[in-house]
Amino acid sequence: MDNNARWVEMLPWYSGYWVSDDGRIWSDYNGRELKPKIDHGYYRMSLMNVYGPPRQRFVLVNRVVCWHFNGPYPDDGEDYQAAHLDCDKNNNNWWNLEWQTPAENSNHPVTRARNSAAQLAHFARRRRMFNSEWLAAYRAEHGLTRTELAELTGFGASTLHYWETGRRAPYRANLHKLAEALGVPVETLLH
Repeated sequence: MDNNARWVEMLPWYSGYWVSDDGRIWSDYNGRELKPKIDHGYYRMSLMNVYGPPRQRFVLVNRVVCWHFNGPYPDDGEDYQAAHLDCDKNNNNWWNLEWQTPAENSNHPVTRARNSAAQLAHFARRRRMFNSEWLAAYRAEHGLTRTELAELTGFGASTLHYWETGRRAPYRANLHKLAEALGVPVETLLH
Protein backbone atom coordinates (compact mmCIF):
# COMPACT_ATOMS: atom_id res chain seq x y z
CA MET A 1 0.00 0.00 0.00
CA ASP A 2 1.28 3.45 -0.83
CA ASN A 3 0.81 6.55 1.30
CA ASN A 4 -0.52 8.73 -1.54
CA ALA A 5 -4.04 7.35 -1.14
CA ARG A 6 -6.35 6.96 1.83
CA TRP A 7 -6.84 3.26 2.65
CA VAL A 8 -9.56 1.74 4.84
CA GLU A 9 -10.10 -1.85 5.87
CA MET A 10 -13.04 -3.40 4.07
CA LEU A 11 -16.22 -4.47 5.81
CA PRO A 12 -15.95 -7.42 8.22
CA TRP A 13 -17.11 -10.04 5.73
CA TYR A 14 -14.08 -9.16 3.61
CA SER A 15 -11.49 -8.98 6.39
CA GLY A 16 -7.93 -8.96 5.16
CA TYR A 17 -8.73 -6.60 2.28
CA TRP A 18 -8.18 -2.84 2.10
CA VAL A 19 -9.69 -0.37 -0.35
CA SER A 20 -8.20 2.99 -1.37
CA ASP A 21 -10.05 6.21 -2.13
CA ASP A 22 -8.84 5.99 -5.74
CA GLY A 23 -10.26 2.52 -6.40
CA ARG A 24 -7.48 0.04 -5.61
CA ILE A 25 -7.77 -3.06 -3.43
CA TRP A 26 -4.98 -4.55 -1.31
CA SER A 27 -4.95 -8.13 -0.05
CA ASP A 28 -3.24 -8.98 3.25
CA TYR A 29 -3.40 -12.63 2.17
CA ASN A 30 -1.26 -12.07 -0.92
CA GLY A 31 0.62 -9.06 0.44
CA ARG A 32 -0.01 -7.10 -2.74
CA GLU A 33 -2.42 -4.92 -4.64
CA LEU A 34 -4.95 -6.94 -6.64
CA LYS A 35 -5.39 -6.49 -10.36
CA PRO A 36 -8.97 -5.90 -11.45
CA LYS A 37 -10.73 -7.71 -14.25
CA ILE A 38 -12.96 -5.79 -16.66
CA ASP A 39 -16.58 -6.88 -16.89
CA HIS A 40 -18.84 -4.87 -19.25
CA GLY A 41 -16.43 -1.95 -18.90
CA TYR A 42 -16.48 -1.97 -15.07
CA TYR A 43 -13.62 -3.08 -12.84
CA ARG A 44 -14.41 -6.10 -10.70
CA MET A 45 -12.37 -8.25 -8.36
CA SER A 46 -12.59 -11.69 -6.93
CA LEU A 47 -12.45 -11.64 -3.11
CA MET A 48 -12.75 -14.34 -0.50
CA ASN A 49 -15.83 -13.86 1.67
CA VAL A 50 -14.90 -14.93 5.21
CA TYR A 51 -18.31 -14.34 6.78
CA GLY A 52 -20.01 -17.70 7.05
CA PRO A 53 -18.60 -20.46 4.87
CA PRO A 54 -15.57 -19.06 3.00
CA ARG A 55 -16.29 -18.61 -0.68
CA GLN A 56 -15.00 -16.58 -3.54
CA ARG A 57 -17.17 -13.65 -4.58
CA PHE A 58 -16.94 -11.06 -7.35
CA VAL A 59 -17.38 -7.42 -6.35
CA LEU A 60 -17.58 -4.29 -8.48
CA VAL A 61 -14.83 -1.89 -7.45
CA ASN A 62 -17.01 1.22 -7.88
CA ARG A 63 -19.59 -0.15 -5.41
CA VAL A 64 -16.90 -1.04 -2.85
CA VAL A 65 -15.28 2.42 -3.07
CA CYS A 66 -18.62 4.23 -2.93
CA TRP A 67 -19.73 2.19 0.10
CA HIS A 68 -16.53 2.76 2.10
CA PHE A 69 -15.90 6.43 1.27
CA ASN A 70 -19.36 7.88 0.54
CA GLY A 71 -21.34 5.71 2.94
CA PRO A 72 -23.86 2.93 2.38
CA TYR A 73 -26.65 3.45 -0.10
CA PRO A 74 -29.96 4.73 1.30
CA ASP A 75 -32.15 2.03 2.81
CA ASP A 76 -35.44 2.98 1.20
CA GLY A 77 -36.20 -0.16 -0.78
CA GLU A 78 -34.80 1.23 -4.05
CA ASP A 79 -32.09 -0.46 -6.05
CA TYR A 80 -28.99 1.77 -6.09
CA GLN A 81 -26.01 1.92 -8.40
CA ALA A 82 -22.61 3.49 -7.73
CA ALA A 83 -22.77 5.99 -10.58
CA HIS A 84 -19.67 7.47 -12.21
CA LEU A 85 -20.35 11.21 -12.35
CA ASP A 86 -17.99 11.77 -15.28
CA CYS A 87 -19.23 8.60 -17.08
CA ASP A 88 -15.72 7.11 -17.09
CA LYS A 89 -16.20 3.56 -15.80
CA ASN A 90 -12.49 3.31 -15.03
CA ASN A 91 -12.45 6.41 -12.79
CA ASN A 92 -13.23 4.89 -9.40
CA ASN A 93 -12.09 7.83 -7.28
CA TRP A 94 -14.46 8.34 -4.34
CA TRP A 95 -15.32 11.90 -5.41
CA ASN A 96 -16.45 10.63 -8.82
CA LEU A 97 -18.99 8.15 -7.38
CA GLU A 98 -22.41 8.58 -5.82
CA TRP A 99 -25.39 6.34 -5.13
CA GLN A 100 -28.16 6.78 -7.70
CA THR A 101 -31.23 4.85 -8.68
CA PRO A 102 -31.05 3.31 -12.16
CA ALA A 103 -33.41 6.05 -13.42
CA GLU A 104 -31.20 8.80 -11.97
CA ASN A 105 -28.08 7.16 -13.36
CA SER A 106 -29.45 6.85 -16.89
CA ASN A 107 -30.94 10.34 -16.68
CA HIS A 108 -27.75 11.98 -15.40
CA PRO A 109 -26.96 15.03 -17.58
CA VAL A 110 -23.48 13.76 -18.38
CA THR A 111 -24.80 10.31 -19.29
CA ARG A 112 -27.73 11.63 -21.26
CA ALA A 113 -25.86 14.12 -23.38
CA ARG A 114 -22.30 12.77 -23.34
CA ASN A 115 -21.43 16.43 -23.13
CA SER A 116 -18.45 18.07 -24.72
CA ALA A 117 -15.10 18.07 -22.97
CA ALA A 118 -15.61 21.71 -21.96
CA GLN A 119 -18.88 20.90 -20.19
CA LEU A 120 -17.33 17.91 -18.41
CA ALA A 121 -14.40 20.06 -17.31
CA HIS A 122 -16.82 22.69 -16.00
CA PHE A 123 -18.73 20.04 -14.00
CA ALA A 124 -15.53 18.69 -12.41
CA ARG A 125 -14.21 22.20 -11.73
CA ARG A 126 -17.48 23.19 -10.02
CA ARG A 127 -17.21 20.19 -7.64
CA ARG A 128 -13.57 20.97 -6.84
CA MET A 129 -14.18 24.69 -6.26
CA PHE A 130 -17.05 24.36 -3.79
CA ASN A 131 -16.06 23.84 -0.15
CA SER A 132 -18.77 21.68 1.40
CA GLU A 133 -17.19 21.72 4.87
CA TRP A 134 -17.40 25.51 5.02
CA LEU A 135 -21.10 25.44 4.13
CA ALA A 136 -21.79 23.09 7.06
CA ALA A 137 -19.61 25.21 9.36
CA TYR A 138 -21.31 28.49 8.43
CA ARG A 139 -24.75 26.93 8.84
CA ALA A 140 -23.81 25.64 12.30
CA GLU A 141 -22.21 28.99 13.19
CA HIS A 142 -25.50 30.73 12.43
CA GLY A 143 -27.38 28.17 14.55
CA LEU A 144 -29.49 26.97 11.63
CA THR A 145 -30.71 23.46 11.00
CA ARG A 146 -30.70 22.15 7.46
CA THR A 147 -34.47 22.49 7.37
CA GLU A 148 -34.31 26.13 8.48
CA LEU A 149 -31.66 26.94 5.87
CA ALA A 150 -33.78 25.12 3.27
CA GLU A 151 -36.74 27.35 4.13
CA LEU A 152 -34.57 30.49 3.88
CA THR A 153 -33.12 29.57 0.50
CA GLY A 154 -35.91 27.60 -1.14
CA PHE A 155 -33.73 24.50 -1.58
CA GLY A 156 -34.69 21.09 -0.27
CA ALA A 157 -33.08 19.83 2.94
CA SER A 158 -31.84 16.78 1.03
CA THR A 159 -30.17 19.05 -1.54
CA LEU A 160 -28.38 20.86 1.27
CA HIS A 161 -27.33 17.48 2.70
CA TYR A 162 -25.74 16.51 -0.62
CA TRP A 163 -23.94 19.85 -0.82
CA GLU A 164 -22.68 19.66 2.76
CA THR A 165 -21.38 16.12 2.35
CA GLY A 166 -19.66 17.02 -0.93
CA ARG A 167 -21.65 14.56 -3.02
CA ARG A 168 -22.90 17.37 -5.21
CA ALA A 169 -22.03 21.03 -5.70
CA PRO A 170 -24.37 23.96 -6.27
CA TYR A 171 -24.40 26.06 -9.42
CA ARG A 172 -23.12 29.63 -9.17
CA ALA A 173 -26.65 31.13 -8.94
CA ASN A 174 -27.40 28.81 -6.01
CA LEU A 175 -24.14 29.79 -4.33
CA HIS A 176 -25.33 33.39 -4.31
CA LYS A 177 -28.59 32.37 -2.59
CA LEU A 178 -26.67 30.37 0.02
CA ALA A 179 -24.19 33.17 0.68
CA GLU A 180 -27.01 35.70 1.01
CA ALA A 181 -28.94 33.50 3.47
CA LEU A 182 -25.80 32.96 5.58
CA GLY A 183 -24.67 36.59 5.33
CA VAL A 184 -21.23 35.74 3.94
CA PRO A 185 -19.48 36.60 0.65
CA VAL A 186 -19.78 33.94 -2.08
CA GLU A 187 -15.98 33.52 -2.11
CA THR A 188 -16.06 32.09 1.42
CA LEU A 189 -17.94 29.03 0.12
CA LEU A 190 -15.24 28.32 -2.49
CA HIS A 191 -11.80 26.78 -2.10
